[in-house]
Amino acid sequence: MFTEYDLPQTRKVAKKKLNECRRLNRIIGREPMALRSPVLSDMPKTPSNGNKTEDALIQRTDAEKERDAIMRALELIPTTNGQILYYTHCTGVERPSDYEISKIIGYEIKTIQAKRRDAYIEFAEAYKQGALLVKADAERHLASI
Repeated sequence: MFTEYDLPQTRKVAKKKLNECRRLNRIIGREPMALRSPVLSDMPKTPSNGNKTEDALIQRTDAEKERDAIMRALELIPTTNGQILYYTHCTGVERPSDYEISKIIGYEIKTIQAKRRDAYIEFAEAYKQGALLVKADAERHLASI
C-alpha cells in the first residue's frame, strides 16, 4: 500500500531545506583561520571554554556534508527541475528572479513556476532517501474521501 503524503507541507519542508544552501556556501567559503585573529594584550588571559579554530572546522565540515547531500539530491531529479531549484536556492548572494531563471534555462516563466512545484516534491523524495517527505494525517485524508 502506498503512503499518502501532505504535498503542500512537503513542498514547504523541501523549500526550507534548500533555503539553507546559500548559508552553507558562506560557511564553507570562510577560511577557518580568519575567523579569529590573535590579540596581544598585557591583561591576564581569561579561561577559554573551547578551541575556536576546531569549532570552525567542525562547523565547516558539517556544512560541507549537508551541502553535498543537497547537491546529490538535486542531481537525482530531472535535469531541468534540478536546475530550477539550483538557480532558485543555491547560486549567488541573492535569489535570481523567475524571469532571469527563464532566460538561463529557456522556458517560459509560468512553466518555471509549475516545474518548481513538482521539483520540490522530487527533491524531497531524493534527499536522503525521502527524509523530507511529510506523511499526510490519516484522519484528514479519510475525511477528504
